[in-house]
Amino acid sequence: MLRIGDIHITSGYKDRIIDELRRVVADAGEESVVFLGDYVYHFSYDRRALLAFVDLLMELQCEGRVVYVLAGNHDWLQGHFVYQEAQRVVESLGGDSIHFITEPVWKEIDGEWILFLPYNYGLKRWNDEAVNRSKNWLYEHLLESSHKGEQLSGHVNLILEQMLQQRPTEDHVIVAHHYYIADTTFPGQKGRFGYKSVALDPAWCDRDDMLMISWHIHKPFVWKNYLCLGSTWATHPQEYNQTKVALRYRDDVGILMPMAVNYYASMVAEEWEVVTAIMIDQVQEKAREETKKLMTGGQRKIGAGDWVSVPMEQVALQLQVEQRSYQSMDERVEESLQQTVRDIQLQTVRKSYEELVSDLIISHEELQESYVQRKTILETYVTNKYPEEKEEYVELLQESWIL
Repeated sequence: MLRIGDIHITSGYKDRIIDELRRVVADAGEESVVFLGDYVYHFSYDRRALLAFVDLLMELQCEGRVVYVLAGNHDWLQGHFVYQEAQRVVESLGGDSIHFITEPVWKEIDGEWILFLPYNYGLKRWNDEAVNRSKNWLYEHLLESSHKGEQLSGHVNLILEQMLQQRPTEDHVIVAHHYYIADTTFPGQKGRFGYKSVALDPAWCDRDDMLMISWHIHKPFVWKNYLCLGSTWATHPQEYNQTKVALRYRDDVGILMPMAVNYYASMVAEEWEVVTAIMIDQVQEKAREETKKLMTGGQRKIGAGDWVSVPMEQVALQLQVEQRSYQSMDERVEESLQQTVRDIQLQTVRKSYEELVSDLIISHEELQESYVQRKTILETYVTNKYPEEKEEYVELLQESWIL
């Protein structure tokens, strides 16, 4: 089984995304391919790009593969799934190899039971029966909230609770979802999300009878029973130094399949002259390090497939320098590197927290010293200029908070 995360397909990267998906599917050699949501590029609804992905699904069907397409939070337009028309076409043809999933459902794939939990704004209607059967105070509290996001969070958690009660096997299962986990900061992540953002209860991640797997958050990580593999390509410059992978499961072992659509790299230019060969090696090594981080800490064993080098022609390189001066770019950066990568930007080296605190302490001490010096100078001036009225003037200055 091959699992592929957020695609966010757009005309600007359409051909590269489709080519990479073809390559990864072919290299994995799996009959079952699971797409876990977010096909729309940040709510832009690029119809030409979206249809190109449908063409790929039909292509995979013709190759004899079975494809599962889970709905993500970006994939709804006025309450309708963006691939609703494609779903009708597939159903009218009577095929059973492309499955569009917009409601919770159990599926047995390659000997594993998977609960698909799609993002769906209409889950409230689907969940009426589950509400009456739950005794979880947190979910009931969320349902009573005046905030729509918290209400939907309550319904999603109740549905997950109900579906797990109806699990078709006592063996270990997989929950493939497209939601945040509430009030949790994950490894390598800066932010965290609450129930207002529509999220699952973090208690689900403590269970050892299931594997939680999703994409949704673009930076991949492993935490407890939760495996998040991010997006298939870097959709924003803030996604720098992030590995992008698909995941193949075979014989209970996960294999990471690196994807090379584009890459944002941020490197420190420690030497005055940035040498092409050295910088390319640093970019590739950083990408390997990020991939290796995903191979430890989870419930299941994860290995790595054949390494796919980061395409340097698709790299937007951010060089961290002491002084940001584009006038010195040609002097500092070898011409061959400028011609190799897609773009180069200079960024002043970010100071560490400890350095910032040290700077503040020094500034405060200098300010105090300067203030004392000014008081001494003023008091000396008053004494010399008005020796007889000195005490009166000093008292006046003190009342005015000048001395």
